[in-house]
Amino acid sequence: WVRVGIVVVDSRLGVGRWALGASFEVICTLVMGNQQPKGFKGQGHVITGDGETVTVPGRKPTVKSRITGKGVSKSKVPKATEEEMAARRAKQVEAAQKRGQEWDSRLSKQKQNREKDRKAQDANINVGGGTSAASAQALLKTIDTTQVDNKLAADAKALEESGFQWDKPMVSSSAQGRSAIAMGGGGAAAAPQRAVEPSQFEALLKSAIESGDRDQLNEAINKVRASGVESQVSEKFNAAMDLLQALELSAGLTSSSPPPTSPPVVHDVSESAQAVAGCINAIRVEPGADATIKTLLRLMENIQKNPQEEKYRKLRLENAAIKTKLVHFAMGAPISLLVELGFAPHTVDGEEMMLLGFENVDQFQSKYESVRALLLECQKSL
Repeated sequence: WVRVGIVVVDSRLGVGRWALGASFEVICTLVMGNQQPKGFKGQGHVITGDGETVTVPGRKPTVKSRITGKGVSKSKVPKATEEEMAARRAKQVEAAQKRGQEWDSRLSKQKQNREKDRKAQDANINVGGGTSAASAQALLKTIDTTQVDNKLAADAKALEESGFQWDKPMVSSSAQGRSAIAMGGGGAAAAPQRAVEPSQFEALLKSAIESGDRDQLNEAINKVRASGVESQVSEKFNAAMDLLQALELSAGLTSSSPPPTSPPVVHDVSESAQAVAGCINAIRVEPGADATIKTLLRLMENIQKNPQEEKYRKLRLENAAIKTKLVHFAMGAPISLLVELGFAPHTVDGEEMMLLGFENVDQFQSKYESVRALLLECQKSL
């Protein structure tokens, strides 16, 4: 091949053609001649000052590296070998075992301290205070079980000789009670009778009051009179008498009640009982009496449970519900009933109210059970 403007004859094909395959460098050489670039010589602004050619090195290409969390390039962090990673794991396992040993040692020390304190208490040393277990065990060993058994057997025999029968009531009626008392004082040869505690008569009176039954009340009162313990159970006895009189007045059966078996005790509570019965009768005949009775019962129960709390002993008359159920109901009969229980009208800061003074709490408690029983009986009859 001969380049640029020369006809090329291919001897194999016998065809001529122009070959324009010269490069840009060859064309420049043909136009400008075969001239080579020369470096600068002579004095000039050179670094060395000797006129030599100075070549400035080119700028190296920059490589952007990603920065790790600790500010160190990943390209500069050497990769850990397998041996180094194994050594790190071994150190971590060793540290974990050390922590476990310290915790086990701490638990063991606490257990030893507790055991030491327990042994010190058993040895009756002043550690922790109180009676030592060793002393208590020694005291139990000194008790003679045979002597205790003999004492229990002697008590059981004495109880059996007294005629006590645990599966039967001591007194089933007032007649048996009076006969038992008479037999007990009949002579020295009579068998000793088990004394009846006043608490039993008090429970008997309470049961009769809660029942609100006139016959049961009369029977309980006669039993108390026959036993002669009226002064010891005076509170329940007086409440039962008040309730009995109120029931008789309320039912109109005063003249039909049977005469007592012993001379009656004079009480100055008949007027109060009559007033209570009159108030309850006035409430009973009015429509809506059930709501009024419930309000009165709730008020009385709160005072009975919390006599020290003034908020339960105070009744605001300006309250709409109180006006409807108590003040304007049955021409003020509920308020009259509260007056019989010890309430009194008061004015505090221009507001009218009914207040049960602390000095009248005893009066309220003495009449509470009898009035409550009457209200419950009235509520049942509605």
